[in-house]
Amino acid sequence: MASDRSGNTATATFNVTIVVPLDISLQADATGSVDIVTGVATVRGTVTCNRRAFVSVSGDLKQTIAQRAVIDAFFFRGVDCVPPATRWSASVTPGNGRYVAGPAQINASAFACDFSCDSDSAAVNVILRGR
Repeated sequence: MASDRSGNTATATFNVTIVVPLDISLQADATGSVDIVTGVATVRGTVTCNRRAFVSVSGDLKQTIAQRAVIDAFFFRGVDCVPPATRWSASVTPGNGRYVAGPAQINASAFACDFSCDSDSAAVNVILRGR
């Protein structure tokens, strides 16, 4: 109930919806692929979410070749996460050479906001398989 200085009173009712905080997590697969002609790699993983959210997944794929040359490139992928989990993939095009079949490292992060924000990260040693 509410009242003003003149003594007028009013009552009202309304519904309150409580939204639990957004909760996301990021996983990167331990295997990826590389086009042996172009040197473009594809990395994959899973984003989990407790409610539908647009999740920004970004990261870096690094590969050391012959213990000397470091091939390194950034990737970004927008993912519409549908609970409980959604698969993602990203093409990674290096600017300083070509990825090859073999070991590499992914450092990735995920970020999402709606009524609240959440983030997660993953660092994974990955094997790129030629295709």
